[in-house]
Amino acid sequence: MSTDFWKHLFLRLLVGGALLTLGLGLGAGFGVAAEPEEELNFLKQLTLEELVGVEVTSVSRGREKLSDAAAAIYVITAEDIRRGGFTSIPEALRLVPGLQVAHINANQWVISSRGGSAWFSNKLLVLMDGRQLYSPLFSGVYWDVQDTMLEDVERIEVIRGPGAALWGSNAVNGVINIVTRKAEATQGLLLSGGAGSLEKGFGAIRYGGRVGDSGWLRGYLKYFTRDNFDSYQEMPNRDDWHMARGGFRGDWQFSGADRFTLQGDVYSGECDGNVKIFDTDLMREEIHKNDSDLSGGNIIGRWHHETAAAGNLTLQIYYDRTLRDMPLNDETRDTWDIDLQHNLPPLGRHQVTWGVGFHCSHDDIDDCPELRFTPDSRTQYQTSAFVQDRISLFDDRLVVTMGSKFEHDNYSGFEIQPSLRLGWTPVEGQFFWASISRAVRTPSQADRDMSTQIAVFPTGPTLNNLLMEGRNDFDSEELLAYEAGWRASLGAAVAIDVATYYNVYHDLRCLVPGRVEPSWTTFPPPPTRKVPLEFDNRYDQDIYGVEVSANYVPVDWWRLSCSYSWIHIDLHSHDLYPGVDVAEGNSPDYTVTLRSYLDLPANFEFDTLFYYVDRLDNEYLDVSSYSRFDVRCGWHPRPDLELSFKVENLFESKHAEYGLIDLVPTKVPRSFYGKVTWTF
Repeated sequence: MSTDFWKHLFLRLLVGGALLTLGLGLGAGFGVAAEPEEELNFLKQLTLEELVGVEVTSVSRGREKLSDAAAAIYVITAEDIRRGGFTSIPEALRLVPGLQVAHINANQWVISSRGGSAWFSNKLLVLMDGRQLYSPLFSGVYWDVQDTMLEDVERIEVIRGPGAALWGSNAVNGVINIVTRKAEATQGLLLSGGAGSLEKGFGAIRYGGRVGDSGWLRGYLKYFTRDNFDSYQEMPNRDDWHMARGGFRGDWQFSGADRFTLQGDVYSGECDGNVKIFDTDLMREEIHKNDSDLSGGNIIGRWHHETAAAGNLTLQIYYDRTLRDMPLNDETRDTWDIDLQHNLPPLGRHQVTWGVGFHCSHDDIDDCPELRFTPDSRTQYQTSAFVQDRISLFDDRLVVTMGSKFEHDNYSGFEIQPSLRLGWTPVEGQFFWASISRAVRTPSQADRDMSTQIAVFPTGPTLNNLLMEGRNDFDSEELLAYEAGWRASLGAAVAIDVATYYNVYHDLRCLVPGRVEPSWTTFPPPPTRKVPLEFDNRYDQDIYGVEVSANYVPVDWWRLSCSYSWIHIDLHSHDLYPGVDVAEGNSPDYTVTLRSYLDLPANFEFDTLFYYVDRLDNEYLDVSSYSRFDVRCGWHPRPDLELSFKVENLFESKHAEYGLIDLVPTKVPRSFYGKVTWTF
């Protein structure tokens, strides 16, 4: 049977699963009235104690309080997402200090932690409910297809700094872990929808119900369509975006010791754009449409067993399928992943966690004349294991955590990524931590297999074709990170978090002159003089900086938050190769964020967000500093009904956030939208 048969069968099964879940939930609703969850009472605002005491799992792969986590971790709560009025995951990530979030156009973002920003920022690992969203093709994340029903997101945990000792390669500068709510926490019916100037229309429906005495199910469907951004430099632009998505989740508590989760999503849509390509017939750069058809789906099964004698044992298996039909290349990718984790019961002062995993990714690439991969199909296998020991000393006031990840794959070989962390609580409410870690970014297929045209220029009667090519001996990029931080509750109203870091990078990717002399080539046509540039590991880099965030809750109806981050980047080349020294200016030197959540009489809310982002020193990006001020007003005529209105970029008509040489530059315009959310 053909691949298309299995593709369509899989997508239909996922759609059928979502619809079946909705039907079962509706059927269960007739038999047992589903009570709306307490968290859906929109009038609840988190206290300072709840903010610093929220449980996280990303730092140690076990439950611990945010205030006791020995890492630079920040949590975006469900309340932050709602009161920020965010309509996408990337926009919510703007709240995180030390994280650079910038629009390239209406449907593409640059998201990076502590430097290293690029279209595909290749040192940031992103997870959603344990499923990796990282693509091995370009070593990055396709943010245009990473979505879920935001009302179902419980929290987003963001680690700035390496997390490779537990999560493996490519968790170099950070880990973003998106955690959705359990099915029993989303009972009843939720309807939401709205429209505005850029948000031309969006809507979602979700229903959750009981299944027997031990099961809960939910299903959702959502759709949005978004308009173009403003272009500048007198270039036409069309980068609108629309997407439909559906999914389900079921949770079953079979006994006091065993829990099983089955969930899946399916999506389909289109994001448009424009790309600049040199026309060899007209001998000038022309604007070409870059419209992409995107679809895919995933399914995850997770079994959790917990007893006092055996500890916690979790087995997770998932399958993910991605289809991207784009003008420059078509990509079809199938990913399988198995992960086993065991948290042993405490052994005196020791808390040991270990795990093993297997990851497989297979792709088929259809090339175009301007971009090709050789070979155009690869299957990558990766086996891994990790072990971690958390040692408590001096009545738990000093905690030492040591561990390492061990990985081997058939593409880039064997890697060891150890980490040592210290956490010290001298007095209640004061926490100091420090760490040293090694992490690697393994080669992507682009680093080794890609050949792409980046410029065409004439020299007399000769037409020169400047090509960017991978090298089959490209090696892993390495990081040795030193971090320290302080986290404190100053009285009952103020909490502060300070993190500092010094990152030493080795063997970073850069472009150098090719190892062969220029020659004639017919790729891409017509015949031209080939001038190759190759990827090579010829850069070292030192990055250091500081990140500060604080929460102030003067009264229970008003919360103020602020953050500041500063970064300095030094880039050094090896040997005599100058490379292309532009990466230092891709990240702003400093950013500032201010927030206010204000509850007013008569169940009104008034929320404001202010961002200041310093200019990018890279002259090719042409991005000045900018300020953005967002205002959201909400009203709850009853606890289960919310009406809201938001204006983004209130005091500035438009601004640029990032630029790429081969894409039409765009500016983020002022926009507004209204939204209605109803639960019952």
